[in-house]
Amino acid sequence: MAPRYHQLPCTPTLVFYDGECATCHFVVKFLLRRSQRERFRFIALQSVAGTELEATIRKNLKLDLTSSLIVWKNGELWARAAAVSAIVSELGWPWKFLLLFRLLPLGLCDFFYDLYASRRYKIAGRARDKDICAVLPREQRALFPADLSLASPLFQPRPEVFLSAQWHHLILVNFEVPAHILQEFLPYGVEVDSWNNQTLVSLVGFSFAGTSVKGMTLPWAADFEEVNLRFYVKRRVQEQGAWVERRAVVFVREIVPFTIIAATANLFYGERYRSLTMNHEAHHLENQKKVAYHWADQNGSCSIEAMLNGEPKPLEEGSLAEFITEHYFGYAKKGREASTEYQVEHPR
Repeated sequence: MAPRYHQLPCTPTLVFYDGECATCHFVVKFLLRRSQRERFRFIALQSVAGTELEATIRKNLKLDLTSSLIVWKNGELWARAAAVSAIVSELGWPWKFLLLFRLLPLGLCDFFYDLYASRRYKIAGRARDKDICAVLPREQRALFPADLSLASPLFQPRPEVFLSAQWHHLILVNFEVPAHILQEFLPYGVEVDSWNNQTLVSLVGFSFAGTSVKGMTLPWAADFEEVNLRFYVKRRVQEQGAWVERRAVVFVREIVPFTIIAATANLFYGERYRSLTMNHEAHHLENQKKVAYHWADQNGSCSIEAMLNGEPKPLEEGSLAEFITEHYFGYAKKGREASTEYQVEHPR
């Protein structure tokens, strides 16, 4: 298998830094010298002062922006020591060994971070060139975006979130099947859902990128392909005194290229993962774009591919596309009278 780091599409991590701080300039220049620099975009905090972006960051973090390094990653904002960890996790070895400091309580790490941050001008002074772009090569200036609008999603802070990642290049191929053939895969407490009286299964291929735990990118298996076969279920639950239907998915099979990913998901979530040799394609052909995923075992190879053209369109209410994509829960079997439920948050 070819190395996947930097091979799959990935929205860059945004690093907000103090444009007047010599220490921050040193950190930015250090990152620019690394081969992983394309995974970052750099924005001086002074340039967002008074903007809607600053208001959004303040609302989510509730801290003094002038004394903290801030990182946007996979729709989440991280500050202080957690932001440092999020950056270091994107680097190669031996820098990843610095993540061992996260074994310490985060409050203790923030204490030492704040201790240095409050004295950073006395220790390292102020930056000589406040406009760092002026002294950089042209190709590195492109890593300092002029458009300061946060087009990417920003989720509300929730400490119970375990994993975050990016999904790119999704292909969903849908088939109608008899409902009874899904009964053996149905977890306890849910029932098969349908769209326009059709029971559907979907073959889904997509790229997983920037997979992170608590803001820290996984060191060996952050970027990978996945192909899965899934169907749709619903469960009646009581929320705030009212009964509602929770629409969800159940996976028949999930295929990834890394054994550690498959084993972890099967162990903790009761899923049906399998690791196989995988590859992908994504390239432009005249006015179209081709996206394909391939997987193989000792019995042969399979693939799913699509040709894309035109522009993305908003989801239509009640459409097949809305039914297929708008699910925020998953269920897996956990014995005869128990199921595992997990929640997924993603943009519409």
